[in-house]
Amino acid sequence: MIRQQLIYVTASFAAGMAVMLLYDMLLIMRLIIRRPGVLTAVEDVLFWIGSGVFVFYVFYRCSEGVVRVYAIAALFFGMWLLQWSIGRRIVSFAEKITEIIRKRLKLLVYRCRIRISKKSRDC
Repeated sequence: MIRQQLIYVTASFAAGMAVMLLYDMLLIMRLIIRRPGVLTAVEDVLFWIGSGVFVFYVFYRCSEGVVRVYAIAALFFGMWLLQWSIGRRIVSFAEKITEIIRKRLKLLVYRCRIRISKKSRDC
């Protein structure tokens, strides 16, 4: 009995961490590929519906569909712990890397435009 409940709490905790890790990956994808606000909202709705189905599946497999308060608390604690420990840092690091790449690409495009325009004047 207690062993089953420990598995249930551990699975809920891990599910919370997995959901937040996937959401951080979605945020990183948004940094790389920018989308209009409506599409972002649709992505969010679909993500959270999918996450809800995943969490329900975890609850169903571990406790035959019985939702316990401590499992919900473990789920939210797993989400919070991942976000507090590495989640923000991962997204912040990805944001910095993305910005550096964008600046370098803009500089490269600018330099190529100058070279192309100089060559066309010579002809």
